[in-house]
Amino acid sequence: MKVLSFSAILTFFAVFCLSSAAVAGTQYVKVTKAFVNVYETLDPKSPVLKQVIKGDHLNLIYSGEKWYQVEIDKRAGWLEKRAGIVVESANTSSVISIILLVIVCLSVLSAAGYYVYKQKSTQALLSEEL
Repeated sequence: MKVLSFSAILTFFAVFCLSSAAVAGTQYVKVTKAFVNVYETLDPKSPVLKQVIKGDHLNLIYSGEKWYQVEIDKRAGWLEKRAGIVVESANTSSVISIILLVIVCLSVLSAAGYYVYKQKSTQALLSEEL
């Protein structure tokens, strides 16, 4: 019964995580150029915080006329608008969804296997007593 309870809790947790990710609605900037600098301030002559590559997803903080303010390494930085596009979700959410689905399936299968094992061992004990 403990395994079934654990399975139910794990399933609830996975569903909660999936629904939270879907509702969150965080916007990202998907980098569309090969190599792009993220600057410390809104000036191309300012220090470069990091260089990002095509396909990277950065959390969008603010969208200006010609620049995006993005989160990079837990800091705010600036990225030229022509270097990326705003998207609603990053690709990582689908990977997380698949991992959570596999965990839920494994926990349900293990709980079902444990239940069958307990039923068979109970039946074996009863048949020995007769």
